[in-house]
Amino acid sequence: MRLGQVIQVVGGRALNEFNHAREVEYGFETALLSDVLAHAKPHITLIITEISNPQVVRTAEMVDAAGVLFVKNKMPDENTIQLAQETGIPLIITRLGMKRVASCTRQGFSPPAGLIRATWWSKKSRASKNLNFA
Repeated sequence: MRLGQVIQVVGGRALNEFNHAREVEYGFETALLSDVLAHAKPHITLIITEISNPQVVRTAEMVDAAGVLFVKNKMPDENTIQLAQETGIPLIITRLGMKRVASCTRQGFSPPAGLIRATWWSKKSRASKNLNFA
C-alpha cells in the first residue's frame, strides 16, 4: 500500500510535504514509543499513534519509519510538523481511532493485500500491535 492510499482509506490528510507514492507494508499501532524502537521494520513501517509530540518524529527518524499517522485528530504542534519536514518524516492525521483505522484498511483492499494480521507485542499492556498491510 502507498501513503496516498492510506490517506484515502482512513479519510486523512497530509500535514507536511512528502512523496505519496512511498510504500508501506506495516502499520505499527502503539501508545508506547519504546515498542516502536524494539519492533518496527525500517522503511516500510507506518507508526499509528495518538502521541503528537516531537518524540514520535524522533522515534520515526531512528527506526527509519515510512511515516506517522495520528489518530483521533491528535494534531501535533508546529514545532513537531517542522521537525518532520526537516527530517523527511511524512505526517498524516485522521479523525478515526486506531481500531477504526485497522477496519478501514481491511475494507479498502481485497485479499490478500488488504488483510491485516494483528500481533500483540505486549501481552501485559496490549498497548501495541503490528498491522501487516502487505
